[in-house]
Amino acid sequence: TALHANDSIKSVLLYTPYSKISVPPGESIDYTIDLINKTDKVINAPIAVKGLSRGWDHTLKSGGFSINQLAVLPGEKKAAT
Repeated sequence: TALHANDSIKSVLLYTPYSKISVPPGESIDYTIDLINKTDKVINAPIAVKGLSRGWDHTLKSGGFSINQLAVLPGEKKAAT
């Protein structure tokens, strides 16, 4: 499973220290992924979870809201969980 920034955004970095996690069926996981803007412009980055096995559900959240895009100021980062 991978979290992807839109391929057209070249200077955005997705970071989590949890680069390879295994979760057994029926369990839940909650962790943070930082979206880092390495440009000098505001980035509106669409993000999505892809490659989940059938039967797994997911939700991306930031600031308590379900999201599919994050706006990040130049040189800053925003977190999604």
